[in-house]
Amino acid sequence: MPDPPAVITLAIEISNPPMTESGGQVALARTSPHHAIEIIATRAVAASSRHDDALMPTIDRLCRDASVKPADLACIAVSAGPGGYTAVRIAVTTAKTIAIATGARLILVPTPLVAFLSVDEAIRAAHPVRVILAWKRDDAFCADFAPGALPAQSPATTIRPLSEIAHDASHHIATDARLIDTLRAQGARAPLHRASLTAANVARASALLPPADPITAAPIYPREPEAVTKWRQLGKHL
Repeated sequence: MPDPPAVITLAIEISNPPMTESGGQVALARTSPHHAIEIIATRAVAASSRHDDALMPTIDRLCRDASVKPADLACIAVSAGPGGYTAVRIAVTTAKTIAIATGARLILVPTPLVAFLSVDEAIRAAHPVRVILAWKRDDAFCADFAPGALPAQSPATTIRPLSEIAHDASHHIATDARLIDTLRAQGARAPLHRASLTAANVARASALLPPADPITAAPIYPREPEAVTKWRQLGKHL
């Protein structure tokens, strides 16, 4: 019997613009029946544009250029956070809408797993790695990966003070260039690696994960929205 046809995945990564080339990416990937993943095409989401204005037109151009029709999409994979409060909501809402409209499976990919895949494979195999994302002022989201095979899911994300992170040498650290400079200035002792977020790695990570319900799926954002924090602080002075 002939092999079943390859599966086409649309991957979306706009969760943390400082860690993504041009601020965001979308990609198309083909997964063979033997689980080999081929990246068909990628396109940058313009950093100079609002993501809610640019994302859908960029996806449309990507698919048109690759001659991929909506009906061809079998899977929509989205980097679901933690990340920018607005960016992850735009990304997840867009992915849910496309999944519902096309009948494709929806895969919510935890963003730490996408960043982890950008770390050198030899380092991932031999050392525990702490992925740090979406840092703000004095704290950041952290996800700790054990050495060895890729996990079937991303580890739980915790919010930790930067001062504590800087003085903990138990893990290699993977994060963005600005935070690397900040941690070095605070005397960080752990090895520091610049992580990147790509739509291609969203597609690769999605192969490890189960589908989500496109109706109830939600972004991963454990921190209280900044607008809510400011509103509460304002209320204390009224």
